[in-house]
Amino acid sequence: MKKLNLLRPGVRLLNLAPEPFMLFVGSPLLEGSYEAADYDPLLFARWNKPIRKLDLCKDLGTLTEGNYDVILHNHVLEHVPCNVVSVLNGLNRAIARRGYHLFSVPVYAGTTTKEDLNPMLSEAERCSRFGQKDHMRIFGELDFMNFLEQADMTKDLVDITNLFEPNELSEAALPAAVLKSINSDRVFVYRKP
Repeated sequence: MKKLNLLRPGVRLLNLAPEPFMLFVGSPLLEGSYEAADYDPLLFARWNKPIRKLDLCKDLGTLTEGNYDVILHNHVLEHVPCNVVSVLNGLNRAIARRGYHLFSVPVYAGTTTKEDLNPMLSEAERCSRFGQKDHMRIFGELDFMNFLEQADMTKDLVDITNLFEPNELSEAALPAAVLKSINSDRVFVYRKP
């Protein structure tokens, strides 16, 4: 975000499932244009910060079209109990022209995506099949880009390899894999045309 000059006053940022860094360090840099949201705001009560309730399966229509300069989320899409492409489309609709959508997801090497949206699936079965009791899917390296293609995002992905020198990644304790195409360390950066 720093490399793209996105942590500055006036940048309208929607942060889904906000990390403490953004709540306490990033949001003050935006000087009032930061909005945090989650399906369950009570999960963040200990930090005493305002968190908007937002259900990505039901509430995306409540987001004003073109309202945000940046939408940010990490390891959220594997949790949503509805169509991932619909969620991506709804979020992208809320991004302003030339705005950014930054996100990461866990991606399993050498596999295809597997999902089960059945609400009756037990937590134990979800853990067994998807690695966590509240995961609806695991994304596979072999077909993850299909989701982005269906959401019309592939041609406008930012090549983040041009943003960093190798020593910068090392200094920031980031694995070089954040720059590789499809893996769990990768940060996907879409810039809306």
